Amino acid sequence: MNNIPEGFDSDNNVEFIRFLKYSQRSCSELMSMSYILNNIYGIKKESRILYKKVLLEERKQIKGFIKYLKSIKK
Repeated sequence: MNNIPEGFDSDNNVEFIRFLKYSQRSCSELMSMSYILNNIYGIKKESRILYKKVLLEERKQIKGFIKYLKSIKK
């Protein structure tokens, strides 16, 4: 989440897209962390499935935003 404002502050779509891609990858990292949390703290499978669903949706939205930004390039 912190990557998005950092990239936005650049006033440059190319740089903004780069930071959006970092945010997209962070969603993948969080999905991976949910498995580790399950192993260490016994987080329920249902919770892990919900986290994954939310994170996949976030990645999808970020990807759509990147596509939009690329389409308005001059």
